[in-house]
Amino acid sequence: MTIESLLTLYKLPVLLLMILTPWIAYYICVLIPGTKEEPFVLSVNLSLSAFAAMVFAGYIAYASNTGGWGRIGKEADILLLLSAPYHVICSIILAKKRLPLNRIPAFKFIQGLMLMSLVFIFFSWISNRIHFYFFSYIPFNVFLMVLGVVLLIGYIGYTKVFGED
Repeated sequence: MTIESLLTLYKLPVLLLMILTPWIAYYICVLIPGTKEEPFVLSVNLSLSAFAAMVFAGYIAYASNTGGWGRIGKEADILLLLSAPYHVICSIILAKKRLPLNRIPAFKFIQGLMLMSLVFIFFSWISNRIHFYFFSYIPFNVFLMVLGVVLLIGYIGYTKVFGED
C-alpha cells in the first residue's frame, strides 16, 4: 500500500487525524502532567508532524517537477495539502505552551527536516526554472557539497531568525 492509495482510501480519517492530533496531545499533557510523560507525548506528536512535513515536501517537489503548480491545483486535495503545514505549526505552538522546545527530543529533528525540506523545495523550484547543465559535468560529490553549503546557509539564517540553538 502506497501513501497515495492510503490518502485516497482514507481521506477523511487522515484529515481528522491531522487536525485533531496536536490538540489530543496537548490535552493528554494537561490531564497527565509530568516531567517524563509530557516530553514523550509531545515528541510523538512532533514526530508525526515531521512525517507529514516530509510527505508534504516530497509531494510538492515531485508535482512541481512533473507538472507544475497547475497540476497540483487540478489533482491535489487542497485540504490534505493544507493539513500538513497546519499540523506542524499547531503542534509546535501547542508544544511550546507546555514545555520549552529544547526539552522535547523530536524538535531538533524537526528543525533539521524542515530546513532540508525547504532546501530541496528550493532546488526543485530553481531546477524547474533554470536548467543546470553544468551539474552533468561536475562530479556528484561536488553537487553534494553545493547542496551542503546551501543547507548550511539556510541553517545559519534559521538560527539567526529564531535565535535558539
